[in-house]
Amino acid sequence: QEENFQENTILTADDAEYTSDFSDYRNTEIEDSEELLRTLKGFMIEWKKLKTSGRMSILEEFGNKLKETGMKHRSGSLVAYAENLLVYIRLFDLSGIEIELGKFPDLIESFKN
Repeated sequence: QEENFQENTILTADDAEYTSDFSDYRNTEIEDSEELLRTLKGFMIEWKKLKTSGRMSILEEFGNKLKETGMKHRSGSLVAYAENLLVYIRLFDLSGIEIELGKFPDLIESFKN
């Protein structure tokens, strides 16, 4: 038996503490917001393809890229969005994934203000 055995963690939709009010995270502390906006606009092409894809591995890769981008630019709203999307992906919650993906354009808009 392994000594470092970890119990499986069961995620639920309650683990996703998502807010759709992105105004709480205005660009006050974001590093290079112009570059971040350009990067997110580039992700829109990928996002459009994801909306019709059911492949969890591709969805998870997208979520991880968003999280990394958010961390790089110190964007709390982007990191929170990505983490919530990843929870739904890990839960295989298709309706939750669809709802979160639907919020992505609003997230991008919030960075323009």
